[in-house]
Amino acid sequence: GTPDPLRDDVTLQSLEAKSARLQLVAAAQGCACVNISEDESRLVFPRARLEALTEMNPVEFDQDTFEAIKAREHALGYFVDSGRYWECVDRFDAEALAEIDALWLDAPVR
Repeated sequence: GTPDPLRDDVTLQSLEAKSARLQLVAAAQGCACVNISEDESRLVFPRARLEALTEMNPVEFDQDTFEAIKAREHALGYFVDSGRYWECVDRFDAEALAEIDALWLDAPVR
C-alpha cells in the first residue's frame, strides 16, 4: 500500500519522533518495537526479519531522560480524557510540541 500522509494536525509534526516515543514507552514495558518492512521507512525502530523476532529485545534507554521527557509532556497539560484531542486542538502550541518531539528524537537508546 501507500503510506498515509501526515494530515494537517498540530500533533503530527514528526513521525520519526512519534515512533521514537513509542519505542521508549514500549521498552519501559519490556516490549520491543521493530520494523519488519524491507521498504523505505521513517520509523526509527530497528529492522528485523520475521524469523528473528524472538531474538529481538527492547532497546536500552536512560530512565531519567525518559521520565524527564514524560514530565515535560505532562506539564503541557495536553492530555484529553475523551481522547478526542482534535476537539480542543486550538489550545495546543505547535512549537512546544516540536520541542517535545526533539527531546524524543534525541533520547539516547542502545
